[in-house]
Amino acid sequence: AAEEAFAGRRILDMASFPLVPFCNRIRDGHAEFEGRKIRLLPNHPALASAHPLHGMGWQRPWTVEASGEDRATLALSLPAGGGWPWAFSARQEIRLADGALQMRLSVTNQDPSAAMPAGIGFHPYFPRRPGTRLQADCAAMWATDAEVMPTVPETGEVANALRAGMDLDERALDNNFTGWRRVARIDWPEDASGPRRHLLLLMA
Repeated sequence: AAEEAFAGRRILDMASFPLVPFCNRIRDGHAEFEGRKIRLLPNHPALASAHPLHGMGWQRPWTVEASGEDRATLALSLPAGGGWPWAFSARQEIRLADGALQMRLSVTNQDPSAAMPAGIGFHPYFPRRPGTRLQADCAAMWATDAEVMPTVPETGEVANALRAGMDLDERALDNNFTGWRRVARIDWPEDASGPRRHLLLLMA
């Protein structure tokens, strides 16, 4: 993230943000779980979309519980309300170790009277320079409609290309994937930013 992004508190220009208590989009912000109604307002800061996305955690301030040269622990606690009828808390644990960035995210339902649906994850950004390749073994890709909402899983061309290693110059994707084997690799060619290099993403 650039200094201007920090100064302007521009979420979409950050290097990563947490997704909690749900990922992706909820159509029109309306859903129901065990008799409780979810009624969320649109929340995309840049697009006029009717479908709120990525939960509330990415747009709320987190408390720094602990920090050091190689680690930080962040916490979030939100009461029920604002269209999400469950109180919950969340934690991020971030650590640099052995040439790797380790990140752990958890969410806890703080409502003792009812179960809470939840989905969590991280939304990292990586440089997409000419010649960048992405490899990830996935079973299928969810096709989307004009509003980027998932429609049907597809097991053909894109999933096969991603499994073999996809040249990102050729495609623009904003999709969900299923059957991921929890390992991905990004390769960058030699360019003005440095020699040939790669990054491995491992999900525990």
